[in-house]
Amino acid sequence: MKQKLDVGKIRNEVELYLQDDTFLNYSEDASCSTIHLYFNEENIYDSYSKNSLLNKDIYDSIKETFSYIDKKKEIQFEFHFEKNIEEKEKQKIKRAFKAHYAQEVLKGKKQSFRIKIISLILLLVGALFLITDGILLALGNHFIFQNIIEIVAWVFIWEAANAFFFENASNKKEWLENIRIFEANILMK
Repeated sequence: MKQKLDVGKIRNEVELYLQDDTFLNYSEDASCSTIHLYFNEENIYDSYSKNSLLNKDIYDSIKETFSYIDKKKEIQFEFHFEKNIEEKEKQKIKRAFKAHYAQEVLKGKKQSFRIKIISLILLLVGALFLITDGILLALGNHFIFQNIIEIVAWVFIWEAANAFFFENASNKKEWLENIRIFEANILMK
């Protein structure tokens, strides 16, 4: 027997999580959302990068935490380090963090441009098929594949619209999040 989904109960559970001040992954005040990251020597770097790339779990944690914070507020990060981590190492971690999000911003911009080019090409191909169909109709040539040409034309046009409006919107949302993270202030604790 299927159980009815209780959306109110689900929302209540999320609200209880957001109001619980024992969770230390983020905090908010009137104007700012602060994401807290806790670093120790074992969890900082990717194990295959020879202390050059930050652990991917850091970015996954940020993405997960970002889904809970108030997007209307300014964002900042607090990096909490164990006492045995030197200042030079802290600065290296901060640079690696900023470099990662700088790369993500550039990648998002490139992806957006690529989506626009692909959607333009698909639109032109669809238009060419429609023009071909129109010419064949104008010449009075009716053959069995004419309906197929028209369907193919509309498939290309739909794919162009899908790429331009839906894929690009999803990409832009992620790109804007990465810009906000890149531009966020980082406090070292």
